[in-house]
Parts: sequence; C-alpha cells; structure tokens
Amino acid sequence: MNKRNGKIARLPKDLRELVNRMLDDGAQYQSIIRELDKHRHRWPDDIKEFTDGNFTEWHQGGYQDWVREQEFQHDLAARREYAHAIGESTPTGNVSEAVHEIGSLHLYHFLTSIDRAALETKIRDDPAACARLVNAFARLSTRSNQFQRYKDHVRRCKDRLAAELARAKAGTLTADTINALENELNHL
Repeated sequence: MNKRNGKIARLPKDLRELVNRMLDDGAQYQSIIRELDKHRHRWPDDIKEFTDGNFTEWHQGGYQDWVREQEFQHDLAARREYAHAIGESTPTGNVSEAVHEIGSLHLYHFLTSIDRAALETKIRDDPAACARLVNAFARLSTRSNQFQRYKDHVRRCKDRLAAELARAKAGTLTADTINALENELNHL
C-alpha cells in the first residue's frame, strides 16, 4: 500500500477513523469538516483548513484502503468464528482439527468445480502446473496421515493414563500423584 501524505492522511489515526466512519455513513464533506473543526487543536501545524477536494482525494484513496481493510477484518473474523464453531462440533473440540477439515472441504469444492477440458489444456500447456498440483496433493495426503497418527498416539496416551489413574485410585498413590496424572490426561 502506498504511504499517503495528504492532509487527511496526516491526521492522527483516530481522526482518520472518524473521517472514514463518517464517509462510510454517507456524511457530506461539510459535515465532516465541522466535526474535524472540533478537534482542530490536534491537527498537524501545517494544516489550516480542509476543502471538499481533500475529501474527494481521500475518498478515492485512503478511504478505499480503509474499506478494503474493514472487509478483510470482517472476513477474517467470520472465518475464525466458523473455525471455532466447527472445532466445537468435532468430537475433540480441537480447532486445529477443524481447520484441517475446512481446508479439505475447500480443496474438495475446488476439485469438483474444475472444468476437466480446461484442466487438460492447462496441463498440456504448462506441465509444471500439473507437477505443482500433484505435489500439493501429496503434501496434503502426508499431512493428513501425520495428523491421523498423532491423533492415534494421543488416544493411546489418554487410554494408558486413564488406566494408570484407575489403578492408582484403587492403590496407594498420593493425592498429588493422582492429581498430576489427571492433569497430564486433561492436557492431552
């Protein structure tokens, strides 16, 4: 993104935010100028006044940057919320597992939407693209297998710890030892 240096760009961040929110709400430039006048003491020393032209320029540049950033932040928040919802619906409640599932679903959606004739043409015209695609599938498959082995390992550890804990509760272990085992089990 280009570093902007117009009058509005040189305002403190909270005043730029004020301008952007007012533009977003459809405020007229003169209304924004009146609102900024309330904060004149915070303007950079070289700014004496604002004109409609300053806002026209900002609307086409800095404000558009802000709008894109807001859209990006909203999209990111929605994706996080979705990942957490998926994570809560997985048997383990694991967000990482949910992210893997979402990625697999996106890949499946992508693969089912490929135009086979276009893909064949692309492979013929750019064989390296085919190699990249095959490598991506191989990496995904490897990661999926590693993840499944990890989940199996955790399940075996949990089973072992639960069995030890059951034996310990029936035996002579101290409360501290039992608590340590329970803690380890809960962290898996």
